[in-house]
Amino acid sequence: MRAWSVLGLGAALCTLGGAQRLPHALTKRIFGGVQAASHEYPFAVYVSSPASTNNTACAGAILTNQIIVTAALCVYDYNTKSAISAGSVSIGFGNSDRGAQPQVKVKKIIVPSTYNPSTGIDNIALIQVDLIKAISNSTNRIPVYAGDALNGDSLVAMGWGMSRPGDSASANVLQSVNVTVGDDFNCNKSKL
Repeated sequence: MRAWSVLGLGAALCTLGGAQRLPHALTKRIFGGVQAASHEYPFAVYVSSPASTNNTACAGAILTNQIIVTAALCVYDYNTKSAISAGSVSIGFGNSDRGAQPQVKVKKIIVPSTYNPSTGIDNIALIQVDLIKAISNSTNRIPVYAGDALNGDSLVAMGWGMSRPGDSASANVLQSVNVTVGDDFNCNKSKL
């Protein structure tokens, strides 16, 4: 069984279990977790966008020193059906506590034309930034795994999401939780 990390893209995977979950219950959302140490996940970034996205707080990951990857729903304007303006997004990095994060200016946002907000197909976005001078022990690129996510694989999901269903505020400190990838048959049945 392999273990690897997923950040802010948890909706792309069908998972079993997790914090405050019954074992083997398929889930669309992940809640709960434990606070991450200050620089435990140096690739984690906090993506804050305007209310028009319906997602004002998301996680992302530093893919390169100029590209951040996040979910398209974090930077997609449902009214205009396109990416929001780069100037309306704030990116915090370098610390698990979002209140202690420096900010980096967003240069460009790319959402694939094939993104479907109703089905979640192609729910990925790239954000161009300049983190060249910021790369350090506390700010670094995510290790990229190019293999498959298989049934039973263990993942660490992380983000600044809600602790419980129905919470109105997101966490101030990055949360992480262990989850397990579900099987294709049951994931397809659950209509995630």
